[in-house]
Amino acid sequence: TLLAESSERVRVYGGARFDADREESDSWQPFAAAQFFVPRLELRREGERFTLSCQVSLPDDATDPVRHGELRALMSAEDEPDSDAPFDAAVITRADTPDRGAWNENVSACLSDFQEGRAEKIVLARQSDFFTDETIRPLSLLRAISLGTPNSFHYCFQPGDGVALVGASPERLYRRDDALIETEALAGTRPRGATPEEDAALGEELLASDKEQREHAYVSRTIRDVLGALCSNIEEGSSHLLRLGHYQHLLTPLRG
Repeated sequence: TLLAESSERVRVYGGARFDADREESDSWQPFAAAQFFVPRLELRREGERFTLSCQVSLPDDATDPVRHGELRALMSAEDEPDSDAPFDAAVITRADTPDRGAWNENVSACLSDFQEGRAEKIVLARQSDFFTDETIRPLSLLRAISLGTPNSFHYCFQPGDGVALVGASPERLYRRDDALIETEALAGTRPRGATPEEDAALGEELLASDKEQREHAYVSRTIRDVLGALCSNIEEGSSHLLRLGHYQHLLTPLRG
């Protein structure tokens, strides 16, 4: 509703949790169940073109950043961390939840569920806590991550001081343009090879793997089922390899 009544140049940023009904942990409370905002100041880069935008409510916005000098302060700030500075925080300790023993038990339980027909696909996850010798600068961390993760979507959200969500995902959740929606099935994984020959062999192994093909087909089928309730027509492209910095995946584009 907000975007429909706004200029095409206005963007809303933010996101929502996968499960809005589940109680969040302390780490996620600053992000809330959903949070979207229009930035007052926005620097946008498209190729080599930069655009600085200032969104205000005219004519009587008491928070007009130009009037209050916020824009001038931003342009002349000298004490902000340099996002191009190298990321050199050293990890002192690391703690994984669950630990290796509990993780192996979870894997065994999943294999039993598969063998007995109780599940088709399970995604295990763990939380890893890293303690470093200095405060982590989110933008420096983002730059370090982006250098090693080409062909990915990079993001950094900071809802307040001392907390940030930083990451790189190779997977497009969806893109919508009016009545057209684009998404993709991304499932099936192999590492990258140390040589072109090894890399190609691992890719061929991924394409020929019955297990990986079944997993990929399950994800594609699930996406088609969801789109079927929304779209009058669904098109599925041909599967191919998506090669990233450290891994390669099976990818199938879908649109409706």
